Amino acid sequence: MKPLGDERTHYLLAMGMAKATRTDLAQAMEEGALDSEAWSAMVTRCRGCGWAERCGEWLDTAIEEGANCPPSCVNQRRFEELRARSEQARRESDRAVDRASQAIARVEALRQSH
Repeated sequence: MKPLGDERTHYLLAMGMAKATRTDLAQAMEEGALDSEAWSAMVTRCRGCGWAERCGEWLDTAIEEGANCPPSCVNQRRFEELRARSEQARRESDRAVDRASQAIARVEALRQSH
């Protein structure tokens, strides 16, 4: 079994991967999709990843945010899941705001008609 890599290094690699893939970790935590234990598990998986040596190079070339997480990343599915949940929450929030705006407009229209 491969020894775990440096904690700080892999924390930074995981943060870099989140940024490169536009995975908003703070938002995921606010939404309850990610807690500190799950984040710690992601960093630990990264520490044991055999591809981690090439991860830094990949991050250097993934300059533009929004890159797809490479299949070699042990956290690929988790990053995709978190990003998808955030996008879904954003869509639901947008729909709720639209419904509230429509309701306010109807109330205003009723007030003006009286």
